[in-house]
Amino acid sequence: MSSNEPELNEDQAMIQDMARKFAQAELAPVAQKLDQEGDSELFLGNLKKLAELGFMGLNIESEYEKSLDGQVVCL
Repeated sequence: MSSNEPELNEDQAMIQDMARKFAQAELAPVAQKLDQEGDSELFLGNLKKLAELGFMGLNIESEYEKSLDGQVVCL
């Protein structure tokens, strides 16, 4: 981890790892097709998978919003 990256706690690291694995396994292989052809069925299928993993509409309690400093965005 570089010096400008925040230190992640165990839960954050787990989310980051899950997102990385999903991106490598599901998104990277079809990224060019999505970019070039705009395959809406493929796009919506990946969106559904992301939602099933809990990546759509992450809930953050209001007491933590100001202390996160963008960490959720960069996980």
